[in-house]
Amino acid sequence: VDGDAIDISFIRKVLPKIGDHISADLVKALDSWKEMNLEQKRSAHELCVNQLINLRNVSRANKEFPTADMIRDLLIETGITLEDGPSGTTWRHTR
Repeated sequence: VDGDAIDISFIRKVLPKIGDHISADLVKALDSWKEMNLEQKRSAHELCVNQLINLRNVSRANKEFPTADMIRDLLIETGITLEDGPSGTTWRHTR
């Protein structure tokens, strides 16, 4: 991912709904985004996406489909495609 294209602001859209489920590392990443170098931004971006996917998977397992769908739709909106398979969920950038 190009440094200018890395953006984790999308997670702020869902924070009111998932705030209790995010890690301290993710909160730190959101708070210090502007000061990060490219490698740190890539790492934080991956952390954000993976935490959202984990939350989506937990939501699906608990039959909380509106939450799972919201997370999937948010990721799609930001250019991330999810692929559910026998070994779990993978993701890739589509933009």
